[in-house]
Amino acid sequence: MQGAGDVCAGDTRRAESTYRCQTALLRDPEPVPRGLAYTPGMARIHLIEIHEQSWCPAFLRDGTTEYLEFVIRKGRFYQPVAERLIAAVRRVGARRITDLCSGSGGPWVSLHQAFADAGIPVEVTLTDLYPNVAAFERVQSETGLAVELRNDPVDATRVPADMGEFRTLFSSFHHFQPAAASAILASAVKAGAGIAVFEASKRSLGMLIGSLLVPLMVLVATPFMRPFRVWRLLLTYLIPILPLLIWFDGAVSCLRTYSPDELRDLVAEMDAGADDYEWDIGEIPASVGRSPITYLIGTPRTQEPST
Repeated sequence: MQGAGDVCAGDTRRAESTYRCQTALLRDPEPVPRGLAYTPGMARIHLIEIHEQSWCPAFLRDGTTEYLEFVIRKGRFYQPVAERLIAAVRRVGARRITDLCSGSGGPWVSLHQAFADAGIPVEVTLTDLYPNVAAFERVQSETGLAVELRNDPVDATRVPADMGEFRTLFSSFHHFQPAAASAILASAVKAGAGIAVFEASKRSLGMLIGSLLVPLMVLVATPFMRPFRVWRLLLTYLIPILPLLIWFDGAVSCLRTYSPDELRDLVAEMDAGADDYEWDIGEIPASVGRSPITYLIGTPRTQEPST
């Protein structure tokens, strides 16, 4: 599959797409707390995250994503995006959402409840290139089987066209280099599906400094994580591989995260179909002391909500 970013659109198309993205951001300007904004001049560096490598042992990958899911759930990190995501899904008229790069389930226990509270019944399917089936099944159980799972690998750049009318990525879009990231957007556009990307990490000096506390946070959180795993205790307290791995990958995530301007550039450089979408790109304020959540939402212009 050729990445959409590999083909440059004409100057007019790029200008029009960029204008729409900028207009969308200006419609709802949000102040960014001092010290939490993207650090000027800090270039995006695409180092590797160990847990996403094919050679990483499954138990280390699962240990990493299960910690992230625990923190996201207990901290309700993505609750601030619920209103905007629900509005986008309602615009598209979608009833099926495919969550890509789901890790160990992400924020879908609380977000699915938010959809239910809003009176929008949706079917959510969790997917991943390296699916943690046991974690997916826990989310499925906690949502009363309302969240489904795929136990076979799903490549976010090659999603089957019949997998739902809306796609989401939480804390995972930074895993992809620009050509692959563009391919993910292009794949959704080609399928006529809505797409939403949310990132709680930030490429900033403040967040990198804050990441130094991650090993301590892992030590504190581990006894409360479920299911209980002996190997998790051993690799946290006896041989502290997991605290160091989670810290390293978290710091790399910050360095890889796309800024709103870079997300606008990805859209502007798409080839076919981008002009048929409304693109909303910006930052959503989080709770006090937390970094704003960077987001990108694309919805088809011509699709009418279902009744």
